[in-house]
Amino acid sequence: MIKPIERIIQLKEYKGMNISNFEKACNLSNNSIQTAIKRKSNLKDKTLNKILDTFPEINPTWLLTGKESMLKEESITNKNNKGIPYFNNSASENSIEWFIKNLNSPESYIQLPGVQDCDFAINIVERSMTPTLNPSDVIVCKKITDPSIILYGSVYFIVTQDLFTVKILKPGNKNKTIKLCNSNDFNDSLEIHRDKLLNLYLVKCIFRKIQF
Repeated sequence: MIKPIERIIQLKEYKGMNISNFEKACNLSNNSIQTAIKRKSNLKDKTLNKILDTFPEINPTWLLTGKESMLKEESITNKNNKGIPYFNNSASENSIEWFIKNLNSPESYIQLPGVQDCDFAINIVERSMTPTLNPSDVIVCKKITDPSIILYGSVYFIVTQDLFTVKILKPGNKNKTIKLCNSNDFNDSLEIHRDKLLNLYLVKCIFRKIQF
């Protein structure tokens, strides 16, 4: 019989998290999930409840028994009918902790023609991407399932173990590396290995507030 810990692995992969970020998001002690995975041990009810509290869209029956679907029926319906989740990024810095904490708590949902296949929308707070993106602009993002296929020169929403950010991607100088470039200064770039990417989203649409 498959234990809940193996479904935790599925949930972690579904959320695009590594083990450390998953533990932080659920307010669990360091290495608690890692140890359970290695030992294939059962999880305490307290741990399972914390996970369900963190991800309210997850079906408890699925997590505990493996029966039924991973997502609650209303979560599937909401995703299909409400539109694209919108997140109001109020963080002074693009910390991964903020992103994980708010991942399941969109401020609202928006309906937009032509981009309903996108995964989320979020407002911009940083200034490194001006004039391509300005603070208070809203970007609509689509998850890239195969990070090996990158449209260099395009704008991406990037999630690593340390941060989330919006940058223009360029080929790196070394094998399997990419450059995260600012719009206003390509020379001021950060080069990372592809393995550092947790999730990658193409920015498909930009909405800008116009002041008169």
